[in-house]
Amino acid sequence: LPGVTLCCVDCAFHDLAADALRASMSGIEFGDALFLSDRDCGVDGVRFREIARIGSSAEYSSFMVHRLHEHVATGHVLVIQYDGFVLNPEAWYPRFCDYDFVGAPMRVGDDLVVGNGGFSLRSRKLLHALRDDPEIRRYDPARGNMLEDAVICGSFRSRLESAHGIRFAPPEVADRFAAGRTLPTTRSFGFHGLLHLVRLYENRFELSDEAADGISVVFRARTEMG
Repeated sequence: LPGVTLCCVDCAFHDLAADALRASMSGIEFGDALFLSDRDCGVDGVRFREIARIGSSAEYSSFMVHRLHEHVATGHVLVIQYDGFVLNPEAWYPRFCDYDFVGAPMRVGDDLVVGNGGFSLRSRKLLHALRDDPEIRRYDPARGNMLEDAVICGSFRSRLESAHGIRFAPPEVADRFAAGRTLPTTRSFGFHGLLHLVRLYENRFELSDEAADGISVVFRARTEMG
C-alpha cells in the first residue's frame, strides 16, 4: 500500500502500541509507518516522531483534528490504536481508498454513523479540510465537545461533505473495513475495541468465516489516560 501511511499516536501504552504496529505491518508494506509519541516504541520499520506528551482523551482528540496533517505525506493514513489494528491483510479492498473516511459504524447519539476513529482510514484531503475550515479550527474537546471521531463523522459531517467534498464510506463498506459493533471475521480487514481485543487473545486470533452475534456492550474511554 504505497499510498497509505500507517500511524499510531499513543503516549500511554507504548508496548501495546508496538504490538499493534507489528501486527498491522505483518503482510503489508506501507508507504510510510509512524509512531507519534513522547518516546520511541522500538519497532523496526517504524519512524518515531516525538510529540508533546498526550495525557488525556481530550488532548488526543485535539491532536487528531488539528495536528495529524503535519505528519502525513501520502494520500491516506491508516490510524491504529493498541486495541485496533489490522487482522487480515488479504481482506484489503481497493475501494476503501475511494473514500475520505472509513471506520466501523458507531453510535453517535441516536444515529449509527460511519465511523469509529480508533481503526480508520483517512485521506489527506480530509486532514487538510480539518486544518483549513474556520469553524472546525474552533473545535476544543477540553470544553466538553465530543471526541474526535464523533465530531468528524457526526456534528461536522454535513459541513465536511458540502463545503469540502469529503466522502464518508457507506455502512456496507465500513463493515467490510473493520469490526466494531460486530465480531471480527475473516472478512474483516481490522477491528477496534478493547472487548474485541480480549476476545481475540482468548481465541488466539482465530477468526470465523461467518459473522457471529455482535457485542452488546460498547464503551468509550473518557477518563484520563496514563
